[in-house]
Amino acid sequence: MVTAIATTEAGALAQLLGDTGEPRPADLAYTKPPSQAIRWRSDGGPDTGSLSTVAEYYGLLNRGRLVVLGEAGAGKTVLVLRLLLDLAAATLDSGHDDSAVKVPVRLSLPTFRTKETVNGEVRKELDKWIIAHFVKIYNADSATAAALVRKGWVIPILDGLDEMDPEDDQTGRSGQVLAALNIAVGPSLPPVVVTCRTARYSQLVDTGLSDAKPLEDATAITLQPLSANEIVDWIEYRFPHDADRARWRAVTSNIRSHPIGRLSRSLSSPLRLYLAVTVYRDPASRPKTLCDLRRRDLDHHILRQLLPAVVEHRSRPNGDRYAAEDVVRWFRTIASHLAIMGRQGRSSTDFQIEDLWRSIGNPPGWKIRIRAAVLAVLMLALPWALTDILLSVQAARLDIIAAVILQSLVIAYGATLAFFAPGRFLIRVDLSQLRTRQTRVRLWRNVKEGLLAGPFICAILLVPVLLAANKKDMPSLKIMLVEALAAVVVSIVGGVIIGPVLGLIAGLAASMKAIHGSAGTPSEPYRQAVRTMILFAIPIGFYVVIVDIAANHYAMAIVDALIAGPTLGFVASGAVGWYPHYLLALINKRRTNDLPRALMDFLDWGYAAGLLRMSGFATQFRHRELQSYLASETDETVTGQARVVPLTADRRGGSQDG
Repeated sequence: MVTAIATTEAGALAQLLGDTGEPRPADLAYTKPPSQAIRWRSDGGPDTGSLSTVAEYYGLLNRGRLVVLGEAGAGKTVLVLRLLLDLAAATLDSGHDDSAVKVPVRLSLPTFRTKETVNGEVRKELDKWIIAHFVKIYNADSATAAALVRKGWVIPILDGLDEMDPEDDQTGRSGQVLAALNIAVGPSLPPVVVTCRTARYSQLVDTGLSDAKPLEDATAITLQPLSANEIVDWIEYRFPHDADRARWRAVTSNIRSHPIGRLSRSLSSPLRLYLAVTVYRDPASRPKTLCDLRRRDLDHHILRQLLPAVVEHRSRPNGDRYAAEDVVRWFRTIASHLAIMGRQGRSSTDFQIEDLWRSIGNPPGWKIRIRAAVLAVLMLALPWALTDILLSVQAARLDIIAAVILQSLVIAYGATLAFFAPGRFLIRVDLSQLRTRQTRVRLWRNVKEGLLAGPFICAILLVPVLLAANKKDMPSLKIMLVEALAAVVVSIVGGVIIGPVLGLIAGLAASMKAIHGSAGTPSEPYRQAVRTMILFAIPIGFYVVIVDIAANHYAMAIVDALIAGPTLGFVASGAVGWYPHYLLALINKRRTNDLPRALMDFLDWGYAAGLLRMSGFATQFRHRELQSYLASETDETVTGQARVVPLTADRRGGSQDG
């Protein structure tokens, strides 16, 4: 397991640094903050340290409880990734079995969600979340993962405490997590590493603002800006060849000559340094331009060049490359959408495709809601028109009337859901959950219930169909009784055969709802929602086909398998509440090339390129500064005035840490 974790996190570090091979971050320094800023007992450790010795520093702590603080872009995530990799390397070098050592694992705190408010219950939910992470991400056995967590053999590295809540939320989920982490497991407090922006942590633990306490009996360290030597050393490590070093010589000479000058202070932020290196990694580029810019222009210049530089070096899975101007335009659309979401009181950082329609039109969203309701009616009514035509040939008038009434009710329900309850992913099916013992137990329980209930439900539903299919003109009472008895017998027999199948499928659907608060890629929630519709369509279509066969409507059985199942599954799964809106919004944006036709593929590309990241099921810009810049560029096209946001600005909703 340690090997799998190390491999995954090494890839994450390479993505953060925009490097391949064996990337090495700049040697960040850190110090303990003043004691009055923490107001609790320390867990030991020296007053200072650096990234290159962070594992040794952590080993000197008494309980393994560490808080990593720093400004936005200070390198908190990079530091804890280096810590994890060094701890994993020490474990693997020791030759110990995984069960005999503590296993470090990094988790993104914004993905942790719970309805619990009691600290002890939140602590239990945290443990379940960590166990589920081992199972889902590293394919671990659930029993083994649970034993590791409950016996204290895991070092959770919880990244992004500051990103769990909006800035103006004084406690929220982040305060609950801190309180839960202060609960002892067994005789002592468990080891844990937490990252947070300095200002947010101070806000959380300030007793005048919240009831939250700091992480108790823990050592806090604050990341420092890079020194001139650290900046130069990393640039020379990143570009070892003479030709590249010659390109960067003007920059490195300027930094050496003016260690506290304009350029040195600008690149002392690991985020700025990473962005500058990304922009100027092409052999034909001229980093000397950085020396000629005023400091207030430096951020604008780097951010403007970032996306074209990434496009130049990151191809699509098929080997093609996006056009740089298209990528800039599409990301500006997403940034503008998030800005509108913020003005509507929604999250200004979480991009979710089911909300894309909310930023279109004036007032935003209303035209899409109306059109989505109309589209939902058409998507349901047009396919069913074919079934009604065939039904009119095969069935009696009463059957046609009953079918039309039922269809009208479903269409009305779908239109109502599309208009009044838009933008919902009601259920996501996550097949990977079958790896967990908890899911398998729940699956077997649901299947047993389905196996028991299926025959009775199926029999009840088949009786009226069979009676209607065998009616005669003015039948005698005796004939009616015989036919009724035959219908009941056939229904029970059919229920025994069909019911278990329906029960099995229903059990699968109920057991594999996506309970984890995270997704691996931007397209994963979309695929899960589509998978949900398919799982709903299978049992519905199966039942409708059986009913058609029982009623001697054989041609209808084929048509219903292709039409009734998918359309009813579309409604039952809740897809009618989000898909028409997403489709219309995408068409609207696609007409003006504001978004690509294959939006999911583009978002996955942005994630692989390190421009986006996942926070729960939502997609976020990895660098909030890039998002702010793109949004300001969008505003500039409207107002004619540019609003460049500095990379160190402090904003609502947290900051993506480079």
